[in-house]
Amino acid sequence: MKQLLIVRHAKSDWNTDASSDFDRPLNKRGARDAPEMAERLLKKHIIPQLIVSSPALRALTTAKYFADVFNIDKKLIQTEPSIYEASATTLLSVVNKLDNRFNLV
Repeated sequence: MKQLLIVRHAKSDWNTDASSDFDRPLNKRGARDAPEMAERLLKKHIIPQLIVSSPALRALTTAKYFADVFNIDKKLIQTEPSIYEASATTLLSVVNKLDNRFNLV
């Protein structure tokens, strides 16, 4: 059975020239906190085998910080457009389609 680790993106920047919500970056606090949160999971030996992220800038940037801490190649982060503002049903559908060799996602 898969274990699903859901992580919300780190603090985003509302004071930006981003053309849309999708393009908002992390702010300074978010860039500081994202690796710190990943370190907390690492210390508890909670390390995903696969990282799946929305392609939204702030989510993908957060995922990359986590990948660095977990020593996962950032090229292996799977982006999934359907999870941007997704319902629980959509998230479950995405998870159910993942390769069965990944137990902690």
